[in-house]
Amino acid sequence: MSEMPDPIPDTPCLCWDAGPPDDGPGCMCGTSERVLRHVMRGKASLTAEQKEWALREIAVTEGYQREDYADATDAELANGVLGSWVDYCRDKGLI
Repeated sequence: MSEMPDPIPDTPCLCWDAGPPDDGPGCMCGTSERVLRHVMRGKASLTAEQKEWALREIAVTEGYQREDYADATDAELANGVLGSWVDYCRDKGLI
């Protein structure tokens, strides 16, 4: 699994409200995950290169086919990548 290609849009954390600097570690998401979460919510869009990256990420996980996402919207594609990552981690016993 690799990081999403540039240009990376400015995407603050959506899954953790860190509050003041001493209230916690802040966002635990990597850059690519943060962007995908914004795309799922319609707050960002993917470039052609990022869509290709997303399709390659999906194809890494058994049971996921890039063909199933070839005509997907940006939001559907982002959701597919995140879902494939979760299933990959489950398959490897990481979660």
